This record gives sequence, C-alpha cells and structure tokens, in this order.
Amino acid sequence: MNIRSVPARLFGVLLLMLGAGSANAALIGFTLEGTVASAAPANPFGLSVNDIITASGVYDDTTIDINGDIDFSTGTNNMEIQVGSYNFTDADDALGGGTMTLSGGSFVGLSYLAGTLPGFNSTVSTFASLDGTIGGSWDVNSFQTTVVPVPAAVWLFGSGLLGLVGIARRRH
Repeated sequence: MNIRSVPARLFGVLLLMLGAGSANAALIGFTLEGTVASAAPANPFGLSVNDIITASGVYDDTTIDINGDIDFSTGTNNMEIQVGSYNFTDADDALGGGTMTLSGGSFVGLSYLAGTLPGFNSTVSTFASLDGTIGGSWDVNSFQTTVVPVPAAVWLFGSGLLGLVGIARRRH
C-alpha cells in the first residue's frame, strides 16, 4: 500500500461520513399557538380566556415516521410549551417527550403530558391543565416552520479537516 494514498483515502472516508448523515437531513424549527377558551379565576397559570399559549421547538425531518409522528424524546428533537407563567420542556414530561403529528407538512396534532405541577396536557387539537382550571385549542393555522441553518462550527470543522489533509500530504 502506498503511504501517500492513506491521507487521501482517510479524507474521502471522512467526507463520506460527514455527507452521508446529513445529505437529506434538515433541522426544522416550529412555532404553534393555542387560544385559552376556559379559565378558572384562580388557575395556577395566571391565564384568562382568549390568552395565547405557545409551543415551539426543533425536530430533525428524518425522524418523522410513516404516520407523520415526530417523537420529541429522540435525538436532536426538542419542544417547549409556554403556558402563562410556566414553561414546560421535554425534561418536565413524565412520559419522556411529546409527539407532534404532521400530514403533508401541515400540523395535525400535538400529544404532550407535562409531569410537573401544575400539570398540562395536550391532545390532538386541544389542551387543558390536569387540574381542569384552563382549557383551549391549538390554532392549526398558526403552525409555522423554518429551516435551522447549519452551525458555523460544522464548516469550521470541515475546513480544519482539509487543512490537516493538506499538511499530511505535504509531509509525504
């Protein structure tokens, strides 16, 4: 084996590894709003009727399964829900992460159960506190997505690899 071909082969393998994992993957940011339809005067969230709650997060589009479900307990997927004075994240979810369902890229539903007190529960199109003091529905038309750009660190890493290959070639 020619020792000079090793860096070139190594470089090719590294490029293949970097490109193969992300060639078709994209991180997608999303936001979603819901409107409070009922609120007890003494609810723990401090919400009133017609107040807005929000859900937002990021998911990897390669994690969407055949049913259009996105599991927020896996990989880079994460979600948070702002309900009045409370901000629920995946760490608060007693069931290990919520699930969002898409159909043709459009929002169908959100299933999420936050395990912290006061508890918050979301079904396909509605949400409610576990103590029954608020309730409402998600506004399907408010669902928006944006592509999350690749971090600069990835490009810096790639250029660093190119530099190392160049140095290795120069030595031989």
